[in-house]
Amino acid sequence: HSLRQLVWQGLKHYPTKALFQFLYDPDVIVRSATARELQIRGGKRVFEETIRLLSNDSKNIRELAAFILGQLGTPKRPFKAKSTKVLLQLLDSETNATVRATAICSLGSLHATRAARRIVSFAKDRSAAVRGSVAFAVGMIYCERSALIPGSPWRLLHKLRKDSSRE
Repeated sequence: HSLRQLVWQGLKHYPTKALFQFLYDPDVIVRSATARELQIRGGKRVFEETIRLLSNDSKNIRELAAFILGQLGTPKRPFKAKSTKVLLQLLDSETNATVRATAICSLGSLHATRAARRIVSFAKDRSAAVRGSVAFAVGMIYCERSALIPGSPWRLLHKLRKDSSRE
């Protein structure tokens, strides 16, 4: 916990443009703290650079980009609509299960009600991480009264809860 706090405090002294280099750091603590700092800073520059990262060859970088989009500009999330659109496009093309799972969680964090049907379509994904992300996202989206999740979200969550995977 102390190391995470120290890294996060140190990142605050860097200009936004310089932070992106730390997403490539071999240490997961540095990468995740950087992603969180970028989420908090938000802004058009962070959004645009994060979009570029989604086409990176590294699955780790694409995962971080999807994560950043899920809470960019917290707490107001001024890029919610644009981030939702981009994350939905990512789901159409992404082959890596971890990146798909993160994109789905990010859609849940955004309370992206218009993405509900697409998220539900991953409830039978072969990846346990993706199925778990669907459960998270459905729970988050259903909290929004306007969500239109096909069928009963409670039935879907109950089914996912009984998933055979320990993940």
